[in-house]
Amino acid sequence: MSMLIHHFSLFGMWAVVLFVLITGGCGKSPVIRDKEPIDFPQTYADVPVEGHLVKNIAVALESQELGELLDRAFEANLDMKMAWTRIARAEAAEREARAALFPLFPLRIGASRSRAPLLPFGDELQDGLGGSADNPDGRDFTFGDGTRTAVTRNQFDVSLGASYEIDLRGRLRHRLEAAALDAVAARRDAESLAVTIAAEVTEIWVTLAAEHERQALLKEQIQVSSELLELIELRFERGMIPASEVMMQEQELSTLNGLLIINEAEMIRAANQLAILLGQAPRSEMTIRQKTLPSPLPVTAAGVPSDLLDRRPDVRASRLRLEGADASLAAAVAQRLPSLRLTASLFDQSQQIGELFSRIFWSIGASAEYDIFDGGRAGAMIEQAEAVAEEQFFSYGLTLLQAIREVQDALSLGMHQEDYISHLQQQINAASTVLEFSRTRYLAGEGDYLTLLMNLQRLQSLQVDLLEARRRLFSLRLQLWRALGGGWSAEDET
Repeated sequence: MSMLIHHFSLFGMWAVVLFVLITGGCGKSPVIRDKEPIDFPQTYADVPVEGHLVKNIAVALESQELGELLDRAFEANLDMKMAWTRIARAEAAEREARAALFPLFPLRIGASRSRAPLLPFGDELQDGLGGSADNPDGRDFTFGDGTRTAVTRNQFDVSLGASYEIDLRGRLRHRLEAAALDAVAARRDAESLAVTIAAEVTEIWVTLAAEHERQALLKEQIQVSSELLELIELRFERGMIPASEVMMQEQELSTLNGLLIINEAEMIRAANQLAILLGQAPRSEMTIRQKTLPSPLPVTAAGVPSDLLDRRPDVRASRLRLEGADASLAAAVAQRLPSLRLTASLFDQSQQIGELFSRIFWSIGASAEYDIFDGGRAGAMIEQAEAVAEEQFFSYGLTLLQAIREVQDALSLGMHQEDYISHLQQQINAASTVLEFSRTRYLAGEGDYLTLLMNLQRLQSLQVDLLEARRRLFSLRLQLWRALGGGWSAEDET
């Protein structure tokens, strides 16, 4: 008889497995994407003839100060710290998904003490029930209408179980794959943020340097205008010119002093921005040693648009999230299929703790679960996963388009900016010659003051424009470096 039961149990377990295998073939697999969401152009327009791959921006600019600022930013920037916590969270989620592939071994230890009324059979208590130390036979008499018997007893139990889900259709593996891809994407996001922070710190560092140079230029212009005012006042005292010319020159000098005040305010604003990037409170002591606008970055080698797939960490992150969404879709499809779980257990129970493990009981089993009707829940989950994957597909395409546009803008605007700087320099050379000629004529009494003032203002305005154009060129080169991934590549992945 026991042999028959044994064979019947084995038959039942194999029947469960066969049921899962047969019904498991009724699902469909997600569509595998075999193309990019956009068509890549063959090349960029306005590509420079030569370029350099710039990895370390501080080394490229030969600035120890910038290197120190970048190190402080990477260590103390709060956005960077949040990025690292997101990586830790994603990696923990990956470990959680991986743990589902292993069997569970729950250990349960229990102890209880109870006192309950019992009905005796005749004069004897039920067999197997003992009493307490104060009431060995278990009887507890109550006076009144009748007599009841109560018993107080202890119970100890211990059990060790095992449970394992056989991942027939890859549901757990797909979930693990999605979690792993999200963890890698979080790291790529952090690397993209590092490029952004490096660019922002460098941009503000250059802005501060440019404002210091602007300050020196304004002071030089104020000195020139002050010397001219002294000459005009001397000519006025000799009765050679009207008082209006003195007043006009004083107004010009006042305008330059006003610009100097604005310049100081801009330096405070830039210093506050830099403090935030370094994880410090605004208006903290923030000064830089660089007092002149550095030479622009060398042109970064642009390559071809498709190189952005390997050069930009944010593009890689978006692609990884697309792959993760596809893996989640596959897990949602597998969720609709039957699941098979194997269980086993070892256990013992006793009224005395010393009697535990004197005999061991066991059980094994297999169970299959399949929802023949769920009101459309599984289908709705698949549709949601499909929509998320499709949305991520378009988001990935938009990321690619924006990346290509950023590179193209930086290339085109950079080349035009170089031409503009050359044009400004020619204008400054001509304006300097004209101003010197006007000054000579005015001091000789042959020219008028308005012409001199106009030529002076023209030269000073061009000098400021040239400084701003140089700063703009640096910014465009920096934008190109950032748009091309800041020297990052897929080979740098860890």
